[in-house]
Amino acid sequence: MTKKFLDIHLEGMDDNGEKLKRILDEGIPVAISICPETLRENGIYSKQYPYLLKFINLIGEVVSKSGNILGQQGNMHKCKYNHRFADPWHENYCLYNKSLNAEEQRELMEKGKETLVKLLGKSPEMYVPPNHQFDFITLKIANEMEYPFFIIKGVKTNEPLLYENNDVNTLVLPERKISENGYFHYIHYDEIKNNHEAFENVVKNARSFQNIGIDFSMHEKYFEKPYGVNHKQLNEDLKIIRKNGTATIIRKLLRDIKNFPTKI
Repeated sequence: MTKKFLDIHLEGMDDNGEKLKRILDEGIPVAISICPETLRENGIYSKQYPYLLKFINLIGEVVSKSGNILGQQGNMHKCKYNHRFADPWHENYCLYNKSLNAEEQRELMEKGKETLVKLLGKSPEMYVPPNHQFDFITLKIANEMEYPFFIIKGVKTNEPLLYENNDVNTLVLPERKISENGYFHYIHYDEIKNNHEAFENVVKNARSFQNIGIDFSMHEKYFEKPYGVNHKQLNEDLKIIRKNGTATIIRKLLRDIKNFPTKI
């Protein structure tokens, strides 16, 4: 059986929570990734996504069910800088402005985490950089905040990678769209209906993120008995993460260039 891991980005909702109820009732193992700002009353998205506030209890049940995990999409999911033409829906890293330092990134990540804990009653286990844009400061802070999982855009690899800092391990997972090949998939909640076949294919093979280490025998390649940690493998993973980040940036730049005439 093909291993599949599903990350549902819960921003727009096109139903009355029926798909969430199905996930809960059928015990479908998923990650539910949420932008904290979408759950705040009178937040910048409250008029755009008013229905999310009505389903906080249901969302809390889903992410708290055994086998499921909670993902955090930054804090506001919007760049601190004003963008006249380019897509502004990133937060940790901007292609066109000065990078956020460690203190700034930690502040926004901690604020978002506090909101999810307060409203959903569960601490997020996975950090999902908004728009898949991040730098190594983001990864380092997520690791220090002890998120077990960190999401990148799967461009150069399908395999889970390991980032280790101060003896804290964070699995870096390369996710792809639900219609693409790979192990880790993401889809926006309101896109499920139009991608029904691909969604069902992933769902029938879905496994819990909590079992990634078991399914992939993750830790075997990172340790050399009796010598301890295989730092060569960790360094190779860092190179792959960097290549993925570069490829993602190029894709984002090309997307902005393609869309530029329509935004004048």
